[in-house]
Order: sequence, then structure tokens, then C-alpha cells
Amino acid sequence: MENYYPKKYYRIAKGNDASCFITHKEMCEYNWLRNVSKNYSLNFACDLTLKQRKSVYVKGKVRHHNIDDSIAHQNVSEFLHRLNKKVYATAYKRYGKKLDVIVSLEGGKDVVRASAETGKNLHAHISIEQPKHIPPFEFVSLIRNVWWNTAWGNKRNTIKPITYEVGRLQYVIKNTLDAWIPTLSNCNKVLRSS
Repeated sequence: MENYYPKKYYRIAKGNDASCFITHKEMCEYNWLRNVSKNYSLNFACDLTLKQRKSVYVKGKVRHHNIDDSIAHQNVSEFLHRLNKKVYATAYKRYGKKLDVIVSLEGGKDVVRASAETGKNLHAHISIEQPKHIPPFEFVSLIRNVWWNTAWGNKRNTIKPITYEVGRLQYVIKNTLDAWIPTLSNCNKVLRSS
């Protein structure tokens, strides 16, 4: 599964009436970037590492488990659930209130991301909204603590404010748009506009 994007090209205007062509993949990435920039409110860039292997005792025997995309997906889901619960308390459960978030995975080896770089350990790139009622330094501390307390969360992480949103979003999908996890990403545009 080398490249499953169709071999289509699109003509786009560039500069002084000159035109150039972009591939279907580039068009998909451009549309995704435009949609996220327009609809999401993202303030913090979180590059969170995962433990790559865990040992578990089962009936007196040691079993070793290596991380894969499925386990990483579950761990990020658990992290977001706990974080939203801490940030919004009962409003999270009662009204479904959540932070805006974009999630992608990088590294490791997976069938969908087969053409991606595999020399890196599997880790998560999470761009997340800053809640208005929590100061930034407290929010960063909360993110760290919640991540560390997940089953596979590691302690070497980078959390910093997003200074250039488009650059961050391009970084999130730098290997492929397939790194983005739509089931874990969340947008509250409808809630903000009402």
C-alpha cells in the first residue's frame, strides 16, 4: 500500500496569473488545513511520548507487551477523557462539553501509515484548546499530570503555546494526513457560535 491517493492533479493560481499544479494528496492536505484553521480553537502544542514496552504479571508469569497504534489510540482516548473530566467536571458528562483537540500519531509501524518514518518511537501530537477558566501554567501542569497517570504515558513531553497555527498543523501531518486521528479529534464550533 505505497500510495493510495489517485493520480490527479489540480491547477491552482499562483502569483501573477501564473499557474502551477498540485497533487490530489496536496489538495487534501490543503483542504484539511483550511478546515481546521477555520473551525478549531487550538492554543497548546503537546508532543507526548508513550512507553514503548510494558511488563505485566499474569498468573505468576511475566508477559511483555509492545505498544502499537491500537494501544496508543486507547491511551490518548483515556487521556482526553480524564482531561475533559478535570477541566469541565459535571458539564463534561452532563452536557458533553469538551476541549477542541487535534490528535495524530507518529512513529512506530502501522498498516495505514506504512509509508511513514518508522525509525522513531510511537508518540502523539496533540493540539489542544486552552480553557478560559484555567490559567496557562496550571493547564500545562494538569496536562502533564493527567498524561503521566495514563497506563502508557511517559514523562518526556513537550507542551508549549502554539505561536503559528498553520505551522503546527503542518507539523502534525508532516508524514501523511493518515497520521490524524479523526475519532479522537474534537471541534466545538457549533457550541461557540450559539
